[in-house]
Amino acid sequence: MGGALALALWIWAAAAPQATWAEWAATAHWTVAYATAAWVAWLGVGRADWALDNRARRTFAVSLLLLLFGQLAYAVQLVFDWWPPVAPSDLFFLALGLGFLLGFLGLLEDPAKPPVWRRVGLDVLGGATAALAFALTLYLPRAPRGSAWLVAASAAYPVVMVSAAVTTVIAMLHQRQRPSWAGTLIGLGVVGQATGWMAWNV
Repeated sequence: MGGALALALWIWAAAAPQATWAEWAATAHWTVAYATAAWVAWLGVGRADWALDNRARRTFAVSLLLLLFGQLAYAVQLVFDWWPPVAPSDLFFLALGLGFLLGFLGLLEDPAKPPVWRRVGLDVLGGATAALAFALTLYLPRAPRGSAWLVAASAAYPVVMVSAAVTTVIAMLHQRQRPSWAGTLIGLGVVGQATGWMAWNV
């Protein structure tokens, strides 16, 4: 139901992107989509067989709930036409990538092995560095002078999201899991969210 409503709102907004109500329809679309995602994530909390999996699911659910709070904050900013360089909604939006990053890192914890950052830290750092370089290549030529905070806030989101996507792959490899539809969809969803954010900010 939530997915169908989100799709309908997206089609409505895309049908007339220049209309005065289009931005409100798009905002409603994202709000419904994020609320649905948070609800589905909470349904899975506590249903896994392993404690680490349940903790990761809880982390993902909290992250998606914070993403929903960010979208609601964005709606309030839209009402008051208030757009500071770093808005309250930005802080909530960043929680999604950080939460997914921590959630997947938590799946790699093993008392019999060295700390997780020693094993996968360089891999995650490499993905974050590549994402930062790509984001700055897109944003810097278009950024107005004196907008360092704006560029930093815009670049932070894809960096943490791509880092989370890299950690998704690393977690699957370290746990020697075969590729699954669930893991693939999570990774694609995280990358898609980062890509959509960059496209929206360019």
